[in-house]
Amino acid sequence: LFPKCETFSDCGQATHIIRKTADNPLLKDAFACGKCMITTFSNEDCEPIPPIEPIEECLDLIHYNIKTITSFKDQHKLHKMWDGLAGELDSFRDSFLELRSSLRDIRQEENWSQLSQLQDEAKAILNAIEDSRAMKCYQKQLQVRALHEHKKGRGRVSRDTQALLRSKLADFHQNIQRNQIAPLKEQLQKATQETEQRKIQTEALEEEKTQMQENIQRLTQERDNFEQALEVSNQRQEQIDQLTQRIQILTEKEDKYNADAEEMKEQIANLEASLGESKCAITHAELKAIHNPIMKNSDNFNSSSNLIFNLNTASWVTLLKALQLYQMPPLDYIWLDYVDELGEPEVVNGFMNNSDNFNSSSILIFDLRTASCVTLLKALQLYQMPPLDYISLDYVDELGEPEVVNRFVQNAVSPSIKQFYFQSQNSSCLPIEAYMPALTKALPSIPDFIYFFQFQMSKTHFEDLLVAAQNSKTVEVQYCKVDTKEELDFGDRLIHSTFEELGLVGTGRSDYSDWSQNGFAQFKNIVKGLAKVSQVKNRPIKLNLGNCGLTRDLAESVLQENGMVNVTLEEI
Repeated sequence: LFPKCETFSDCGQATHIIRKTADNPLLKDAFACGKCMITTFSNEDCEPIPPIEPIEECLDLIHYNIKTITSFKDQHKLHKMWDGLAGELDSFRDSFLELRSSLRDIRQEENWSQLSQLQDEAKAILNAIEDSRAMKCYQKQLQVRALHEHKKGRGRVSRDTQALLRSKLADFHQNIQRNQIAPLKEQLQKATQETEQRKIQTEALEEEKTQMQENIQRLTQERDNFEQALEVSNQRQEQIDQLTQRIQILTEKEDKYNADAEEMKEQIANLEASLGESKCAITHAELKAIHNPIMKNSDNFNSSSNLIFNLNTASWVTLLKALQLYQMPPLDYIWLDYVDELGEPEVVNGFMNNSDNFNSSSILIFDLRTASCVTLLKALQLYQMPPLDYISLDYVDELGEPEVVNRFVQNAVSPSIKQFYFQSQNSSCLPIEAYMPALTKALPSIPDFIYFFQFQMSKTHFEDLLVAAQNSKTVEVQYCKVDTKEELDFGDRLIHSTFEELGLVGTGRSDYSDWSQNGFAQFKNIVKGLAKVSQVKNRPIKLNLGNCGLTRDLAESVLQENGMVNVTLEEI
């Protein structure tokens, strides 16, 4: 059954249906009220409800035709002639009675969904009667009767009779016009008006559908934008949470480092106090008296002497253990080598605690493969070093703790340190990026010598390091992988530079930067970048290009092409 429309009090049952097709966004068929045009959805596919008046008219025409043919047959006693057509007329009569009964049931039960099928059946029966043999016989008999009447009355019909016939014929035409044609015209006009109204309603529904589609599209876009913004917000919240967690971890580490530093300070102070009381200093002569019998030689010692302990030999281990409780006399430097071979850190620590006597000519070498040097580096990472000849951080790649190295470099290196060595001892070259903040801060204070060994650096890293080291007399970048596929550009950052020697030994070798590619373009890009700085171009500079695959003629040619005629090639 079609549903009733309850939008307004004067609305009735739905009279139209909007079908779900591929061209509209409907989820299912929708009923429409004939008055308010409000739609409701249905789970069934239905046809529009046809008007009941044309169905009644159709049934009346069927009944009229059947009655007319039957009356004509009975009036003119044509039973014998029409015996073969009786079954056809009875079939039409039975169908008519069945349709009229169905229409009566539909009215009583208000089952309007059956009207469409009933209308189709009524039209089919009416068309069948028009094309039936009975109708054709009836029409033929009418013509025959009319011909007989004409023959009988020809010449004998009076004018009054003719006038009467004409009057009856006019009345007959008027009756047909009034009873059949006029109602049909009225129904046609009404149907046309309903068609126009339905067309207007359909256009309104199409416009409403278009607006709904636009609203759906707009809402879909807004939903997509909201989901995208929500996703970005979630990602940012995750990043914030990660950063917050990292900050918390770093804060905890910093607190731990600060606590460790305070503890180390206290331990160092206690050790210094106890060592000041317990150290027993020896002279150069006393050092000779201990050293020569053990090492079986006749060395003399003074403040320019050095002492190298090769701890992979028994004699040097014996000497180290003999000297571990004495404070050494002034020496140029002391070198503990092969510490890992000894395996007795307490002996090494005892010697280091008692033997070193540092001054401005001393050196400090951190072999970061050994636990004692790593411990010493961490103990000193928060202190500024006293005047020393040089500090060397060796095997940086073995430690794997850039934050410890950076903290030491930032705090320990000062203008009182003459030379600074930074080495990785890794032929694959350790990326230098993690150490750049500390190096660029510390290098400007080194006056004499800066040395890099086996690091990987980009064009920008190389530029920044050279700018940071520009006040040192000598800058060495040896056996490094430096990417200079583009020309260097220092801008105005080297206008106050004072370096006198630049060493690039081994950096151009094929297993490092491989300058031989593209006609030594990377070497040319370095020279071009330096030549653009007039303060560098116009002053004497020594350039060391050993083991880079260059010939002297080629190097001099590149320098002359860029106007660097004051450069002296030290090694090639």
